[in-house]
Amino acid sequence: MILYWILLGIIFLSFVTGLIRFKQHSIAGKILCCLIFSGLINQCIGMYLGDKTLINYHIFFILQYVLATLFFYYSFSRLEIKIFSLVLLIPVCIAGVINSVYFQKAHTYPSNFALISHSLFLLYSLLLYIQMINSPIKLNLFKQSIFWSATAFLVFPVLMLSSIGLYNYFERHKLDETYIYMLFYIANYIFYILLGAALWFDRK
Repeated sequence: MILYWILLGIIFLSFVTGLIRFKQHSIAGKILCCLIFSGLINQCIGMYLGDKTLINYHIFFILQYVLATLFFYYSFSRLEIKIFSLVLLIPVCIAGVINSVYFQKAHTYPSNFALISHSLFLLYSLLLYIQMINSPIKLNLFKQSIFWSATAFLVFPVLMLSSIGLYNYFERHKLDETYIYMLFYIANYIFYILLGAALWFDRK
């Protein structure tokens, strides 16, 4: 339970970091702030619902994907990549709804949709890194909001996809899943801390 409260604290602090200077943020920064807030709401609802249902994760994952896509849209500089991210938005969301209705219903963790959305997060973050490499350096790398956000969306899906894969393996072989849950929390700790750093350095 203490891991859960630590996660809530980290998400809350990251959200406050973005909220106190909300008007000074770029559009991408404001979207990140909304994404963090949605994560906070999801965790609070999850604490209330407990193990009765995971419907909040089904809704949150789709919302997270939409907000993350909009963040990347406003962060990318190349028009064709912007269009590519928007073109995928609707079909991926439809796939998420279909998965929740027919395959992994309310009592099941939506890992199928997580595999799709997190894979795209990984792709988009790599494209952001390429954009940074090809852009002239005007500011210290560690003071660039885009560096922290790209790192967040690079590390998070790698750890989450690993935890999903390991969970399936541990469940199949009836092994102790404690370490998998710890990996899940670590992934979220890192994700929201890095997003908080991105908001700290973000300006219009």
